[in-house]
Amino acid sequence: MMQRLALVLALTALVPGSGIASGQGLPMPTAAAAHDRYFGQLESVNGSTLMLRLRNGRLLHVDAREAFALDRVSEPLFRGKPTVVPGVMSASGVFLASAVRRAAPDPSSWGADIQR
Repeated sequence: MMQRLALVLALTALVPGSGIASGQGLPMPTAAAAHDRYFGQLESVNGSTLMLRLRNGRLLHVDAREAFALDRVSEPLFRGKPTVVPGVMSASGVFLASAVRRAAPDPSSWGADIQR
């Protein structure tokens, strides 16, 4: 516990000129650090690329490479399967999923979509 605290303190120390205080040089968050979440039905599956039909009818392009790499995919994946994907939206509009999970069959029982 003390080692972890020391590491956190070392990483958050403000060193003049290091760029830490301004956030320069820090890595972009991965999908694993996600806060967004969408529910829908799988429209198509092509390897780790998914198309998810959201409850509002919109199609969401999902890149699930990280989810597969982390073994966070509820298989089998098939068209029409109710699915929930947590992750982050990329600047190009592709959703980077940290997991691909089964959702309840009844959309009225799905939680709210979260977009931050």
